[in-house]
Amino acid sequence: MLDALCRYNWPARAPSANPNRENYRRGIAEARKLLGLPGPQPAATLRFDPATPAVLQPGAWQCSAATLAWMLESIGRPTSVDQAVVALGPRIDPEVGLVDASGAGLVQTLAELGLRGGSLGTAGWDDAVARVGLMPVAIGGRGWYHWVGVRRATPGNGLELANPSPGWKGVGDMLSRDQWDQFGPFALVWIELTAEEEMAPVEELEKKVNGLVTALAHVCDIVIEPLAAKHVSREQRIEAVRQARQIREQFLGPRPTLPDRAA
Repeated sequence: MLDALCRYNWPARAPSANPNRENYRRGIAEARKLLGLPGPQPAATLRFDPATPAVLQPGAWQCSAATLAWMLESIGRPTSVDQAVVALGPRIDPEVGLVDASGAGLVQTLAELGLRGGSLGTAGWDDAVARVGLMPVAIGGRGWYHWVGVRRATPGNGLELANPSPGWKGVGDMLSRDQWDQFGPFALVWIELTAEEEMAPVEELEKKVNGLVTALAHVCDIVIEPLAAKHVSREQRIEAVRQARQIREQFLGPRPTLPDRAA
């Protein structure tokens, strides 16, 4: 609910960057009280098991549903292919399989199941390698006409698969870089494992690092560089020291008192 309100109302940003986030939170809390609903439960970080057995597709058109079932199974949510088909609803069709080859329908289904997902309609090899092994990932090759889960990347420049139809077009439980190029372009879908609330410390750290970078640039460009000029007045030196101390105290705190080394 919070994610939807933040993304679909002005200024249409993710909750972590939306200035109206707390207003939406309070509104949701009040609505729950009025309706007599329990408060939201704290979201736990999900755990991904890449060794989860592949879920096999019973027919020619359910590869995406079987892959979705594997993704859910891998985070501890038992799901059959039939249940995945029901969850996908009109986004899957017996005539064509997954209706939208970009994988957007899988992400929408994950959201309806209470999970945060992401997708790239056209993904590069490096996009996949950066995520596999860390979270449930699915890939769909338009030239392959097939969806599979991905367990991890291998040292030999390959992807280890949870393939719902082993042997389809000569691919078993491993996809090489050459096969990626041959059967692409590929869409990429994944499940976020970290709860939104747990991302807040990371975002705060990023802000602090960005502030330190800006401060360092100021020290280098504004404070130190003028001191190298031939004619620098005493007032300019004092001002440079003042700015440097101000930046130090703002981002790192007061300078500690050094021990007296005099013997």
